Amino acid sequence: MTGLDASADYNGVAYGMGRFVCVGTAGKSYYSTDARTWKPMTGLNAGVNCGAVTFGGDRFVCVGDAGKAYYSTDGEMWKAMTGLDTGVNYNAVAYGNRQNKDVFLCGSVDTNKSYESQDGLKWSYNNTYAADNNAVINDISYCNGTFMASGRRGVYLAVYIDRGYLLPWGNDINSV
Repeated sequence: MTGLDASADYNGVAYGMGRFVCVGTAGKSYYSTDARTWKPMTGLNAGVNCGAVTFGGDRFVCVGDAGKAYYSTDGEMWKAMTGLDTGVNYNAVAYGNRQNKDVFLCGSVDTNKSYESQDGLKWSYNNTYAADNNAVINDISYCNGTFMASGRRGVYLAVYIDRGYLLPWGNDINSV
């Protein structure tokens, strides 16, 4: 591979619209059309640590330290977003679509708060997704209408878009 900074730490990769994007620390983030030749992204703050990236709803979304969040419609040029808590470092983001409703969800190992966005542009805190104080979020994934989030101390959570609940792993979703 060419173009990647070998000294950087990379935290996430996503694919969409014929491009790969790779995000990392200290503004080291790149895109590629063939996964072999990488070019630097534009629009990200030079010192920002990007914690995670996802693709969905015709856009890439990236979250990082100090509440920084960005979106891109081509994987190359990025624009800043608003709404995340600037005192939090975000390391997880996922996209899901259920019943024609786009939802981006992000979380952090720093706090038990989760934020959601309907368009990947504006973020808002939703306390129905708040986990208990011990269940901070390490990673989020989406499959078959359900967000799954893994947390500290082996706590696993499920977020259901249409109901808006975080549940400890093993809870009966029909009881909610």
